[in-house]
Amino acid sequence: MAHYAGGGVFGSADTVPTVGIIGGGKLGTTLAMATAKMHKLEWMLVRSGARLEQLTSILPTEIPLLQELDYIPHPPQLFILAVPDSAIEAVAADVAAHFGASLAGCTIVHCSGAYSIEPLTECMMNGAICAAIHPFQTFTGETDTVLRDIAWGIDCMSDSEDLLSAFVMALGGNPIILSDYTRQHKAQYHAAAVAASNFLVAAITHAKSLANQAGIEPELFLPPIILTAVENCLNTLDADIPPLTGPISRGDTHTVSHHIDALADTTDIQTSYKYFSNATATIAYSYAMISQQQHDSLRAILDTQQS
Repeated sequence: MAHYAGGGVFGSADTVPTVGIIGGGKLGTTLAMATAKMHKLEWMLVRSGARLEQLTSILPTEIPLLQELDYIPHPPQLFILAVPDSAIEAVAADVAAHFGASLAGCTIVHCSGAYSIEPLTECMMNGAICAAIHPFQTFTGETDTVLRDIAWGIDCMSDSEDLLSAFVMALGGNPIILSDYTRQHKAQYHAAAVAASNFLVAAITHAKSLANQAGIEPELFLPPIILTAVENCLNTLDADIPPLTGPISRGDTHTVSHHIDALADTTDIQTSYKYFSNATATIAYSYAMISQQQHDSLRAILDTQQS
């Protein structure tokens, strides 16, 4: 894996290709907003009429918003499929069927972190240059500021590194050419992004539920401890041991059992607490923060009370 070291200049218009985007979800919309600002967005295709109507108030009025490939006479220089993972192969097949041999020389990418270029096979068979470019970021709103200073995992052949890296840099991102090893472990690569974003949201949502149950204001109590914990984790990414604290890191079965007993009347919260505790106990043990006996004692409490 390596940072991109050659090619275009950040923000330089002559290094950024013209773009067409299929998909009006959070990522597709974010990319459309960013490329429209660079005057490189030729069109955006969205199947949903309701979503199409919403996008009219988000994107510049001069950007064509389409619902069918039939309205597109020729492919853009860079074709972005910002669609759910399960739809990539079918959408790529539709693109190949519509454009055929005119795809030769066109670059087509999907934005999934979990898959390589195989879902784009039918486009490749028609001469397209295919790749996967994945923004290592979480997308929840409609602002292109989330694209700044993020890593993009680029899974491509060497002949498209220049174009794709220049595109990512124009968006304010950091293009990372994935190694052969990482390309063979895309599921783990994507799972890392899921853990860093979704698991964190799940943990904080769980903490919010517990705070509400305790009768304290989440917005008053939670932000400082969350920010400190996240900062500690980020400051120790290269450390030999995670900055884990609390009863599980000490093997304190009495306190953990007390928590579980107190949550008996709220089964869903209790169940979440047990799962988080089990995962935390595994981490504590794997980093030798607790002994085998302490780990077994914790798991015995959690597994018994989980059944």
